[in-house]
Amino acid sequence: MQSVGWKNEVQNGATSGLPGQGKRMEALKVNLGGEEDNLSVEYKSHVSSIGWQSWKKDGEISGTTGQGKAIEAVQLKLSGANSANHYICYRVYAAGLGWLGWARDGEIAGTTGMKCSVEAIEVRVMNKDDALPGSSENHYIPALWEINTQQIQKSTNVAISAESIEKIVKENRATSLEITANMNYNGKVVRTVKVEKTVNIISVITSWIILSCINENGPPFPLNPSRLAGT
Repeated sequence: MQSVGWKNEVQNGATSGLPGQGKRMEALKVNLGGEEDNLSVEYKSHVSSIGWQSWKKDGEISGTTGQGKAIEAVQLKLSGANSANHYICYRVYAAGLGWLGWARDGEIAGTTGMKCSVEAIEVRVMNKDDALPGSSENHYIPALWEINTQQIQKSTNVAISAESIEKIVKENRATSLEITANMNYNGKVVRTVKVEKTVNIISVITSWIILSCINENGPPFPLNPSRLAGT
């Protein structure tokens, strides 16, 4: 955990992490404690600025340590000869969203593309005929738009993925896109820049929208895109 390190192990569906305290979960280890013969657990994490990592198994570390990167989503599944008699379910506490719904057997729990850190997780192994402990609604919340940013001198380039643009056009979800970016200094917003582009003139190949902001009193501050809205 951010600024905490490894927490003590928990079991039987107890909460691991610090929900609601604003501390990101950076790594996790999952094991079945040797209680189930011929049953293993596999899991992987979606990590900020990295994306999905490879599958880990039975107590191996998933995520990162000492890099300041947050786990944003997870997938877990059972394997082994006895896995047909059980299923695994899990849910996460996402920053700014709270507890999400229960996912199971390899489904994604958490968010992607929204910069919402996982702050806590609960995991349970259930008999195959048992019901989920709670609702599965909104166990995974993906970003509507996939974007990347790049700071180049006095400008911030915001890249919208070609797939996102194609989806906007195909589903007729918006005729234009507006990006709002805040320039932060010492924790305060000192300037805001807005750019609006019509969807049909954005290049699907380059898919770049340029936000320029010059600091009149010194070097440029990086712009942090805070909102991408369709109109």
